[in-house]
Amino acid sequence: MISDDAIATGFISGVFSITGIFIGYKLSNFQWEKQRKIEKRNIATGFYMEINDIIYIIKKIIKYYEDHNMINEFNQPRSAGPYTLNGAIVETKIGLNRFGSLYNENGLYYHFRKEIYLLDTDTVEGLLNFYTELIHAVNLYNIYDGYLFGKNPTKNTDSTAAWNIEDDVIKHMLVASNEVPNLLCLLEVQMNKDNIKRKMCD
Repeated sequence: MISDDAIATGFISGVFSITGIFIGYKLSNFQWEKQRKIEKRNIATGFYMEINDIIYIIKKIIKYYEDHNMINEFNQPRSAGPYTLNGAIVETKIGLNRFGSLYNENGLYYHFRKEIYLLDTDTVEGLLNFYTELIHAVNLYNIYDGYLFGKNPTKNTDSTAAWNIEDDVIKHMLVASNEVPNLLCLLEVQMNKDNIKRKMCD
């Protein structure tokens, strides 16, 4: 027959074992949550910095069009000729990357597309909208540049084709630019989640 003392000792040992497991689980969960917060903050910070760099260039191009009265009252571009966009890039002295492009596969979006889903829904939606418009603009710009300077397999230039595409490049830049104020606000919230309890982003 098992003594009462033995039963009590076994019970206490069991309680301590369960308590130890529970504490271990809580500590592990705490570490996971802490790591997740750091990862989210790093992702938000990276995109915040990259978008600021990109929008600096886009705004210079848009301002060039505005200063030359080439964006109408409906916020639609109307290029004066096939060399307008190229002129904006040359005159504003914006720094395209070493590939001669505004954005390419070395950008954060191409490397961390899956990781952005760690952020909240509104921020993810803003990032997807911004980069979709940006990539459309970049792809069209590459076609425009190819037509304008013969950077294509045929080596032939076609200024009319370049002119037809030119305004579409600016349209996508304008849409991307409109996304930025709210998107940067949302990213700031993600970057400072512990310090900013509530921040209104329109």
